Amino acid sequence: MQTLTNLSIVPQSIKAPYQLVMTKSDVVLPSDLAKRATLLKQELESSFKSAIPNIIIVSAKTKHGISQLRSQLLGFAAVKVHTNETSKQKESETTIKQQEKESSSKQKKSETSTKQKESEASAKQKKIETSSKQKESEASNKQKKNEGKQKKGESSSTSKKSKSEKKEKRSR
Repeated sequence: MQTLTNLSIVPQSIKAPYQLVMTKSDVVLPSDLAKRATLLKQELESSFKSAIPNIIIVSAKTKHGISQLRSQLLGFAAVKVHTNETSKQKESETTIKQQEKESSSKQKKSETSTKQKESEASAKQKKIETSSKQKESEASNKQKKNEGKQKKGESSSTSKKSKSEKKEKRSR
C-alpha cells in the first residue's frame, strides 16, 4: 500500500513528537480511507514511537478535518511557546546568576587589590618612618660625637693653657 511505503521516509529515530496528517480524503472512498487509517495507525504504534497516535484526516476541498488540524497545530504552538518562554526564562536566570558571580568576583578582586594597596602603602610608610628614625639617630650620634670632640678640644686647650701657665710660672 502506498501510504505505508511513504512512511519509510520518516526516520524512526526521531525523538520529538510529530503528527501524521492524511490529506485529500475527498479523493478516496470512505471504506478505503478507513482501511488506510487503521493500517497507518497500527504501523505508527509498532514502529514510530514518537508519533502522536491519532491521525488527522483532512480535505481542503470539503474542509473536513481542517478545524481539528488547526486545533492540534495551535496546541503544538502553545507548548512550543511555553517551552520557549520557560527556556528563555531559564537562560535569563542563568545569565543573571553569571553576572552576579562575575560582579562578586570583580568586587572580591577589587577588595583584594585595595587591601594590597593599603598594605603596600603601610609598608612604605613604615619604611619612611624607620628611615626617618635612623636619620634622626645618626644625626643625634653625630651631634654627640661633635659635642664630645668639642669637650675634648676645650679640655685640651684648657690643659694647654694650664701647661703654658705653669711654664710661665716656672720661668718667673
